Amino acid sequence: MIDSLGNKLPKNAFIIRATEVTAFRNCRRKWFFESHNGKNLEPIVKDPKLRFGECWHKALEDHYSNDKDKSWITGFYKQVSEEEERLMDTLGDGFFDEGVQQQLQDEKELAELLLPLYEEWSIEEAEPSDNDLQILEAEKRLLIPIPSPSGKKTKAWLAVKLDAVAKDEQEHLWGYEHKTMSKSSNVTNPDTLPLDLQMGLQLWALQAACPDSRVQGAIYNLMRKQKPSKRVKNPIFGRHRVRRSPTELDNLIKDLYNDYTAMRQAVRDPQARFYNPQVWSGMCVWGCKYRDVCEAMNGDHDYQGLLEANFKPRDKDIWQVLEEEMYGK
Repeated sequence: MIDSLGNKLPKNAFIIRATEVTAFRNCRRKWFFESHNGKNLEPIVKDPKLRFGECWHKALEDHYSNDKDKSWITGFYKQVSEEEERLMDTLGDGFFDEGVQQQLQDEKELAELLLPLYEEWSIEEAEPSDNDLQILEAEKRLLIPIPSPSGKKTKAWLAVKLDAVAKDEQEHLWGYEHKTMSKSSNVTNPDTLPLDLQMGLQLWALQAACPDSRVQGAIYNLMRKQKPSKRVKNPIFGRHRVRRSPTELDNLIKDLYNDYTAMRQAVRDPQARFYNPQVWSGMCVWGCKYRDVCEAMNGDHDYQGLLEANFKPRDKDIWQVLEEEMYGK
């Protein structure tokens, strides 16, 4: 496999997804269960909140694609149909009941309502508007080698995927990020966006892949999952620009190298997959889907049955995913 800079990857390359770094820093045990560098597990039944977000994401992917034959409502319906099939296979006829089917129908109706409103908003009200930006590519996958702090080569690579790459009127590059948010969220001035570690890593990768271009920052497209009405006073959509300085990006990669060495240790040594819910900073988060598994492990009980009942291996490993996304295999 060849990376985004033309380098050949060794068979023992250690690939780090930008999406897994925060998870690793928060809880190494949970990270090991989910990461392709560990067990590579996913829940048997997907969280409904994630299901709608993935369908909305697919719709925007088709909308911003350079393929004019793609319809974003068609993309949404296709993703919804796939989710329905997965739910039917997972739950079976007895549990794929009217309640589940009504939830899916509500999600379809919400998307049918919001998609044309988003299109209008993104052109007429968003700043910058879609008319001020040229989409170069949707779903841009990058694979970039991670250097050591001294600049030496390592066996680590960073894998990122930007929702889109856009160019403004000054020829600056921007990374797009589409996010769905809860009804109570604030899309007007969210203070968490500049702290988004994943986007910082994506911007570093984009700059590394396009050294002759000036990467300006990230553009977030935010959407609250709420039907608009006269009673809804807060905006449904929001667009925000976030910039990262070169120094910030350099520091991110230095920290990422430290994560890489710690990840390798956690893969080899179970004792390095530490878990400590007493840490005030919240290494153990409320609602973690592995809570029962962790409690069984802490009590030296058999936890394999819990894993098998609630989780399954992902269908593809990281190498298959990258080959499909980068080379269309």
